[in-house]
Amino acid sequence: MNKTKFVLLFCVFLFVDLQSQNSKIVLIGDTQRTLWFELFREDNEYIRQLIFPKISSEKPSSLIILGDLTNWGASESEWKYFDTITKSIKNSKIPIFPLFGNHDYFVNNKIALNNMRKRFEFFEKNTWYSKEINSIGFVFLNSNLQELTNDERISQKYFLDSLLKSFESNLNIHNVICCWHHPIYTNSKVVDDEQDTKEEFLPIISQYLKVKMIASGHCHSYEHFKIDGIHFLVSGGAGGPRQKVWIGNNARHKDLFDGNELRNFHYCLLEEVNFKLKVSIIAYNNETKTWSKIDSWDVD
Repeated sequence: MNKTKFVLLFCVFLFVDLQSQNSKIVLIGDTQRTLWFELFREDNEYIRQLIFPKISSEKPSSLIILGDLTNWGASESEWKYFDTITKSIKNSKIPIFPLFGNHDYFVNNKIALNNMRKRFEFFEKNTWYSKEINSIGFVFLNSNLQELTNDERISQKYFLDSLLKSFESNLNIHNVICCWHHPIYTNSKVVDDEQDTKEEFLPIISQYLKVKMIASGHCHSYEHFKIDGIHFLVSGGAGGPRQKVWIGNNARHKDLFDGNELRNFHYCLLEEVNFKLKVSIIAYNNETKTWSKIDSWDVD
């Protein structure tokens, strides 16, 4: 093989590899440790040690954490623990886009906010922000409404409306995904639907056609609903003590995933191909000690 052919093949290989890497985005939720006084809940140290290296091996362009990064937002030691378990992500230079969960406010709001700001520049001015990744417009909102002042709530809603209006007219944005911590639909046996969050955000979002998916955590499980044309993803399976969900006739909402009431730890792999989005759920099987795809669906 002559030098010219080698260079051309190398460039093609590099281009394909970069395209593969940049088309993937991973979403996870609730990476926090079990609190010391939660004596009867799972302590899932092993999965947090496994999940981040596994995510790194996917070579995603970004990692989105849907809140509850730590169990105690004001604790420096808990944040150092988070820094340790995410080392493989940082070493792979994969940017992390986080949300505020309820645990991320424990126990002192000012200290907790400073801990988050020290690690993520997005929160320098507000606790909400946006990001364009490939042809996807992401909106990251703060659903801890009780922690916000009235002025902050008004500002966040104005931000949401203005941003979605901008995305709607932006020809480079083909899909919009809104992310916040508290799900407005869930079959969890531990946490309920967040009606206040629904009333805060959904009337604005429903005006815009490009919003195809809303992703949340808080329920430590995996759920998938499609309501009024929008996909609702609940993903809280990254290490927090798992929650059982109501299934069958007892379910509050029709879950498109036909799973058991207690679901496996997992991460969500979002892939963009020709401006179309596909979600795959990669879960860990405790018995076989392997990762496998347990669900997949198109964002239409």
